[in-house]
Amino acid sequence: MRVVLVAALITLLGVRAGHADPGCVAVFEEIRAAVETDYVGFPIAIASDASRLQQYHADVAIGRAAAASASPTQCSVALQRFVESVDDPHVFLLERPILTETESAAHRAGAERMRLSRRVMARAAAARGGLEGVWATPEFDVVIVPGARRGVFAAVVSASRNETWAPGDIAGRFVRDGAYWRATLYQGADRVPMRVRAALQRDAQMLHMPPTTWGRRTDAANGFDPERPRSPSFVLISNRVALLTIPSFSPEHRETLAGLLMEHDQAIRARELLILDLRGNEGGSSTIGFQLLEPYYGALQLEPFDGPRPHPGAISSPRMLRHYSAMRDQLPADSDARPIFEGFIARMEEAPGTVVPFFDNADISASFYTRGAPQAVHEAPPRVAILVDRHSVSAAEAFVIEARRSSRVTIYGEPTGRSIDYQNVAMFTVGEGPLRHFLGLPTMASSDELPARGFNRTGVPVDVALQTGTDWVATVAAP
Repeated sequence: MRVVLVAALITLLGVRAGHADPGCVAVFEEIRAAVETDYVGFPIAIASDASRLQQYHADVAIGRAAAASASPTQCSVALQRFVESVDDPHVFLLERPILTETESAAHRAGAERMRLSRRVMARAAAARGGLEGVWATPEFDVVIVPGARRGVFAAVVSASRNETWAPGDIAGRFVRDGAYWRATLYQGADRVPMRVRAALQRDAQMLHMPPTTWGRRTDAANGFDPERPRSPSFVLISNRVALLTIPSFSPEHRETLAGLLMEHDQAIRARELLILDLRGNEGGSSTIGFQLLEPYYGALQLEPFDGPRPHPGAISSPRMLRHYSAMRDQLPADSDARPIFEGFIARMEEAPGTVVPFFDNADISASFYTRGAPQAVHEAPPRVAILVDRHSVSAAEAFVIEARRSSRVTIYGEPTGRSIDYQNVAMFTVGEGPLRHFLGLPTMASSDELPARGFNRTGVPVDVALQTGTDWVATVAAP
């Protein structure tokens, strides 16, 4: 019975048969043109490297063929695969369709058929274990059960905190894709599908499906909140060690992090070691870390900066000109930043198709980005360990590059996620109607020295490598 019912479920959730959508090729070409025209890393890291440019053209051919043969339900995955081949996590594609009422009604009707009984769901989970137990969001708990085909899973609501969802509802499906999964998440009352790539993070506590994250329910006493898996948490491991876990530098977590540090300041300063766990940190604003954590790691002895010198620039394309002009127009007329933007935009207008520096020269840029000494530096804890992995990206990488200069700091884990050379992501609309997507593109290169001395090829290196599958916190916390 389990095999029959779950197999029927997976068939219902699977890709519907159908002819290729000619509109998919049009969206592909729109994305390709944006990458080649508006992505600042293209002239710096792709067009300037013969072997990488050759590989890019091969990826274009593969992507175009995949788009040409894709059905409407397969189109988004085909487009995402091409975008991922650019090999910069700051270049990404999110499915954001605009549906007619008829299309929405069709999804709602389909959702009524995508439901398992509690008994069948329990049998399915018990028979083959499910995927990492029970996952939680503010809306529901979900069990990810295996389907009839190997590598295929269905996410079934086991408990609901939102009237939109009921136990047995299908919240998503997952198909194995190498080290990742391709996830289809069903959004809102209409159950509109959103296709994303998914990965387990931080010892399988988080199932990250940008921009969505589910947390795994556990009994671990580490302060982790499965219903808010991207929030910071704090725990005293022993009378020697404190652990501060920061899965995100998104500004929405600023006050929570500040509150934790204020509440536990004396306890942190009474320890020999502070562990900052940045595994899976999605980025946001590195200033959150700098402003709130410098007293604990900002020793006066600093190593030289080991990345490319700060001298940002942007590619002069019509889209980026509009982007920066809109930023300028939002500034007050008497803002000190307005003349800087005016000069930058004027240089962009004079040099179309090239990478234009944001500041007049590197000395001005260096003075603008030079960090002053922290206002306060605590004598304790004498050691700070920072844990990072391949899912620590963007602002987390910027934080680590600066923090590792401190004589107090040791970086543990594995090289970071290679998403730091090209920054300040903006979202642009591509496609329309059911094929509308948001294309994320970095709007600025961090330095005029790129790709030399950059980190997008290798990630930010660590001082001490740790092996996957071991308890990193326990290893670092050991006397």
